[in-house]
Amino acid sequence: MKKLLISVAVLISCVGYSQTRIYCKPDLEKCISNLENLEKWIKDDYENKKITGILYDEYHVVIFNTIQSISMVIEDRGQCDTTNAKETLTYTSK
Repeated sequence: MKKLLISVAVLISCVGYSQTRIYCKPDLEKCISNLENLEKWIKDDYENKKITGILYDEYHVVIFNTIQSISMVIEDRGQCDTTNAKETLTYTSK
């Protein structure tokens, strides 16, 4: 996860060199757009052999689940009732 945060910081600092728009307002739909752009960049890095398949899979899981979580906040249809949750679910890589 630390590598993902560092990658995000590097990618954001390089935004001047890209045609990709990064949104900086507190808008959840724009946050999803930012994550989708990050997902494309990570896929490109994997296809260009800049990152391993294992690292790509771990990043993809985090991005995918974050997009899904934000989508549930945007359109709450009762997908996740955590009012009585007793434990936090976490992803652990092997």
